[in-house]
Amino acid sequence: MAEKALFHKTIITTGYGPKTYYFPAQRQDDVINALQTSSDKVVVEKSKWLPVQIEIGSSYVYFSVGNDLFFEKGDFGFDYLVNQFKPLYQRALIELHGNENITS
Repeated sequence: MAEKALFHKTIITTGYGPKTYYFPAQRQDDVINALQTSSDKVVVEKSKWLPVQIEIGSSYVYFSVGNDLFFEKGDFGFDYLVNQFKPLYQRALIELHGNENITS
């Protein structure tokens, strides 16, 4: 079972200047295609496999990388992480909600 996911160090330059982010995605192009706009320039600097933890919050399940990166439902890359860790994610949902109807 997967313990790591692919993360992309990404520089997004807006009218306020460049800012660095780390996004989980299957491919660099996925990050660029999802985030590039006519006013924001997106450049993926490098990609690296990082260990991911599945966390159970008070009412939701989310992913963390170390103490700095957190991804929850609605965040870019969350669906990729759910796919990458499907069995573990499903177990965490069952632990959070019991055996009631789990949809994610």
